[in-house]
Formats: sequence, structure tokens, C-alpha cells
Amino acid sequence: MLHTTVDFSHTRITGGFWKQKQALVRRVTTKAVYDRFSDTGRIDAFRFDWKEGRPNKPHFFWDSDVAKWMEGAAYQLSLKPDEKLEKKIDALVDQIAQNQCEDGYFNIFFTVVQPENRFTNRDWHELYCAGHLMEAAVAYADATGKRDLLECVSKYTDLVIRVFTEERSAGFVTPGHPEIELALIKAYDFTGDKKYLDRHKLASEWAWKHLKDKKHPEWYGYLHRDGTVAQPAKGNIFKGPFHIPRMLVKTWELTREI
Repeated sequence: MLHTTVDFSHTRITGGFWKQKQALVRRVTTKAVYDRFSDTGRIDAFRFDWKEGRPNKPHFFWDSDVAKWMEGAAYQLSLKPDEKLEKKIDALVDQIAQNQCEDGYFNIFFTVVQPENRFTNRDWHELYCAGHLMEAAVAYADATGKRDLLECVSKYTDLVIRVFTEERSAGFVTPGHPEIELALIKAYDFTGDKKYLDRHKLASEWAWKHLKDKKHPEWYGYLHRDGTVAQPAKGNIFKGPFHIPRMLVKTWELTREI
């Protein structure tokens, strides 16, 4: 039986339990998360002015925390305009554009804390953060028509392609996480720019070659950096609800239409 997901923009919840939860997220949760991010320094980190000795030292996955919030807020804007919420996102987009490196690179931790370690450790979420920023850019452009963040992401993608496929100058080959695979194909689906598709294919082909169990219709959860299996376990709390439906199924649905 062939299963096809329905795009978020084509759905409306009109009542019941999930309508109540959706209203709660809009009324309370979105603001509460933003306020918590402000309290912990995540929002201010986008100013790129943190110095050693100051509180709230940026963590290497803070970019993705805020990007996820931006994406979720964008989905809310697609359902109902909210000027205050949109201004918060615009302020973050302005800071991203202002602090993006000339070569297109964007990552708070590896710019203000450890710039010497840029693209040296796949476990430190650089491409994961880039992927979530990409998803946020697509969602926000789709909801509002504003493409400034998408332009920033496009420049960052150009750098990733150059570093990982042309120069091969990074300290690792694989992303270490499927997030960027999904983000790249979603960016291609929205923009039609083939560079996103080409980069997605490289990551996807590696995943299908190394993660798939060739003897059984299952997927391994963790690999060593050389692509060999790190441990034989097939399931964990992330693989079921995240990797399979969100990355494998969604990217398969999008790519089969290409």
C-alpha cells in the first residue's frame, strides 16, 4: 500500500483535542520558548559579540535550537498573521545576514568560540545546524514571501558544496546526521535550484550505501566515521519517530517526483 503525506499548507485542524493544542502553542508555548531562549542567551548569541569570561557561552547546537523555533513560528504565520511574531523572526534574520561570514559560513559557536575548529568534527553539529537553518528559511519564505534568510542559506550551501565536494578540505566527509539531507531536498523542492538536489544526492547515496542492512530490510542507527557499523542495534528512541518518517519517507516522497 502506498502512503502519501499531506502537505502542512493543505491541512486545517478545525476542532477537538489537536485544535486546542494548536491554540495553546500559539497563545503560550511559542512565546515561552522564545523567552527561555532569551534567558539562556540563545537569542543574544546571534549578535556574535560573546567574549571569553562572559555568561551564556554559546553551545555548538544553539543555532539549531533557534532555527527550529523560527521554523515552527513560520508555520504559525502561514495559518494566521502575527505582526509581533514576524518582527521577532525578522530581527533574527537581520542578525544572521549581518554576521554571516563573507564566504557564506554561518555558525555562532565556530565563529565566536572556536573559529579554528570550523569543519573539523562532524559530531559538533555544523551541518545539522545548517540543515535546520535551511528548513527555517524555506518555511519562512513560504509563509511570508520574505527570502532574505533563504539568500543567506543559499550562500552557505555554496560554501558547503565547495568545501565538501570540490576542495574536500573539511575534516570529515559525512554529515553525521540526516537533518541536512532532508533540508537540502526541501530547499530544492521549494526553490528549484539544482545545487540543493546535487548535494542531497551525495549525502543520500552515502547513507543508502552504508546505513542499510544488506541482509535485512532494516537500517543501522550508528556508524563509525569510515562508514562501518558502530553497533548492530537497529532501534532507539530517535530512529523510530525521527529518522525513518521524517528523513527517509519524506525525502523518498520528494525525490520520486523528480
